[in-house]
Amino acid sequence: MTSASNSPESYLSSKTRSSKLDDNYLKELNEDLKLRKQELLEILKPLEDKNNLLFQKLMSNLEEKQRSLQIMRQIMAGKGNDDSSVIELIKEAEEMKQNLERKNKMLRKEMEMLWNKTFNTEEFSDEEKVLQIKNKTDLQDGKAPKTPSSSRKTKNELETLCAEKGKEIRKRLFLPPGKETEENGMGQVSGTSQHHSE
Repeated sequence: MTSASNSPESYLSSKTRSSKLDDNYLKELNEDLKLRKQELLEILKPLEDKNNLLFQKLMSNLEEKQRSLQIMRQIMAGKGNDDSSVIELIKEAEEMKQNLERKNKMLRKEMEMLWNKTFNTEEFSDEEKVLQIKNKTDLQDGKAPKTPSSSRKTKNELETLCAEKGKEIRKRLFLPPGKETEENGMGQVSGTSQHHSE
């Protein structure tokens, strides 16, 4: 009987100690999330006008992560030692985790598509500007202007060049180091080569 009366006190003191440690850990995680939020703001600032929707999704995603951390804190604290409320909180945290994982996958795909599109259009417009300047200088030097067929050929070469540069960037951004994909198709997206088994 005496051992039974002593155990709740020792259990509570050890629980208090562990919840303090857990709370410190969760505070560190929260600080880390704030830093990541700030980094995202800086990364996405130049693209903010074009990518407002994506930006909002990323921010709401981070806010959801912070809410899940608050739930974790409540679980760790044991909120009034009521097991049923702790179980409910655990279920809620699990649902939130699965939801966040789904959202993260979708966001990664959207960001990859958006970056590819932005990069390709910017590269293409830069190359066209260079060509226009070159044509003007050729005319001033007395050289014959390019025929429509040759300019079409140049445009195709530019598109090929943009596609290849886009592939290189996708590899650097989304593939783990050392993982090379062998792609010979002109406009092939990296995602399609990875899922060819499906």
